[in-house]
Amino acid sequence: MKTIIALVLLAMNLYSSNGQQNTKNNKNDTTMIERFDFEDYKKRLAENPLGDFYTEKDGTKVMMADGKNPFIRITSPPPSFITIMKVFHENGVIEMKGKQIGTHVEIGIWQYFDENGKLIKEEDEDKKFGKIKPDDILRFMEKEKYINLSTGAGRFDKDGWDAFMLSFRPGSDSVIVGAGRNASKWYITIWPKQENRFMRTDYEINGETGEVISKKTYEAFPIE
Repeated sequence: MKTIIALVLLAMNLYSSNGQQNTKNNKNDTTMIERFDFEDYKKRLAENPLGDFYTEKDGTKVMMADGKNPFIRITSPPPSFITIMKVFHENGVIEMKGKQIGTHVEIGIWQYFDENGKLIKEEDEDKKFGKIKPDDILRFMEKEKYINLSTGAGRFDKDGWDAFMLSFRPGSDSVIVGAGRNASKWYITIWPKQENRFMRTDYEINGETGEVISKKTYEAFPIE
């Protein structure tokens, strides 16, 4: 009887030890450092000079580039208007990542890492916006018939290039004493191609009220 009890206790100890070891391994698996895949990048370029820009089966567009600060730009498939940007240290370890809209405006939580891949900072980019948010700007563009939020139409031109660009300037205190605070502003640039000319439409919008401050349409960079 004592022999049976001893065997049972030994089996329980072995099970407990293995269980703790497996848990530790699983934890390590979830903390893998994100890296730029230089080999995949070189392979793509070897197979196709334009291999640094490709489209996945689901419509996701991917742009890659190496160098001092390699990056990957992932454009979500329609109807999304979101781009995921990842920039890497020279050693290939992730340096920063987050979401963008309109190619230049950071939105949501951005994460920053040191050269060893340790998370050192997080920033909420949405805090910089005034009353007029990115979604409000997209709805304005849909109202002006530049894009369709249901289908994703209007994000790219017929050649696959970005059809518009957004930028944002946060509000700031006036240099004139007592003048109050300057409102934040949104800037929209529309790039539609029309036959042999390259038309550009620029909007300047008050970031607090949504008022259109100015709108200009003009011919720029004529195509021969």
